[in-house]
Amino acid sequence: MPVVKTEKLTDDQPDRKMFSTIRTCLDNLLSCGMSENEFSAHVRRIRFTNIFAFTTIAALLLFSLLNLMAKQYLSFAFEFFPSLFGIFIVVQLRSSGNIERAQTQILLNLTLVMSYLFFSGGIAKTGIFWLFTYPVAAFFIKGRRRGWLWTGIIIFEAVVMMFLSKSFQVNVPYSFVELRQFMASFLVVSLVLRHYEVLRDDYEKTIESNMKVLEEANKKIKTLRGLVPICSSCKKIRDDKGYWQLVEVYVTEHTEANFSHGLCDECSRALYPKDNKAPDS
Repeated sequence: MPVVKTEKLTDDQPDRKMFSTIRTCLDNLLSCGMSENEFSAHVRRIRFTNIFAFTTIAALLLFSLLNLMAKQYLSFAFEFFPSLFGIFIVVQLRSSGNIERAQTQILLNLTLVMSYLFFSGGIAKTGIFWLFTYPVAAFFIKGRRRGWLWTGIIIFEAVVMMFLSKSFQVNVPYSFVELRQFMASFLVVSLVLRHYEVLRDDYEKTIESNMKVLEEANKKIKTLRGLVPICSSCKKIRDDKGYWQLVEVYVTEHTEANFSHGLCDECSRALYPKDNKAPDS
């Protein structure tokens, strides 16, 4: 039985090592090789930006190939070239670490694709459904306030299309009712995501504040660890520099403790025998 158990563990070791290597490479890819604490806000923003960028690139490449096979060359161009620009953004982010620039470029790239899908209708008028992913990127990447500026672009486009279809009878991919219902649902999704971003942002700030308090408290804590060399005769302690110090001096320097001096009963009788005579019976 012990032999079989040992062989099983040995067989699992290469798989565990492989999965550990893959996970390490994936973490390094998503965090752009940042050596900071993985729970820091900066690293979390970089990881989310990379995850969103890689997902968008994969989707754009897939649909651009489908459009190419369907000989929809304009749709192919509006999806293939933004995917190449997305790859450039990811590479640039890793080399420069400029998260703000990368996030703005990603949103500009995404806005171009979404606007094309909105005005062209996409495949079988399904382009409008992809626009519901836009507030996710806008609020999670740009935050609670600036996210509204980006979602406002899509809302403005919807208003323009409604105005053109209603007032000028311009042929647009969607009817006035479809655009009205889209804008209402898009606003609801945006409001929910914005509220979630507010909660997440406040929670993140609370965590960062608590971590700073703990770090400051940890800096003030002094503890004694390991072996402490002490003289067996005079009871002095040798410090790291080789100097011998009194016990109270050493302990005061290495802990938060302070000493108050007095005499125990035994030392008091030895030093002051007259003051410690037993009373006459």
